[in-house]
Amino acid sequence: MDVRGVEPRGLSFADLTRTASRPSVHGAGTSAPTTLSDYNARVMLNSRPQHNANVINFPLRWQIYCFLSERGVNLIIDWLDAEKISVKQRADFQAKIDLFERGGSELITGFITDTPIAPDIYKMKIKGQVQLRPMACRGPFDLNREYTILVGWIERDNKRVPNDVKKKASENRTIVLANPERRRRERIG
Repeated sequence: MDVRGVEPRGLSFADLTRTASRPSVHGAGTSAPTTLSDYNARVMLNSRPQHNANVINFPLRWQIYCFLSERGVNLIIDWLDAEKISVKQRADFQAKIDLFERGGSELITGFITDTPIAPDIYKMKIKGQVQLRPMACRGPFDLNREYTILVGWIERDNKRVPNDVKKKASENRTIVLANPERRRRERIG
């Protein structure tokens, strides 16, 4: 089966970037997506797993986990919901995670800081309408193959919101070390 040019539900980048009016990925708007990020968000909303049958999967070099509450709720997804982060920016965040898992820092430079901003805590950078700066730790069980996103925060005017986020990230890392079930690999976008 030749799948070149086949896209979910018959949508192509050219179709989605035409200037004709159609609903936007953000809700009631009428503009078509004009950037690759908008296109990726639209594809995420309109695709199903079976459409990815002929996609080449590269082996994972890294695994990125999300911190969970005591009840098993993904606190990173809850944070994104509470901050009302757009589908587009979530798609960008997930795309960065996917790229990092497959290629590490060589493939996507600047996504995770090279030096810790607190003991064992690193900052992730996702630019967009809102400057997302989740904090993660390397490992903590396999330092050469995994990161765990511990807490979410937003950077406004070069300040952390909330301001006690480094302390919370360290506390969450300690919790994960004591209870490995308090983290899970899960798509956020």
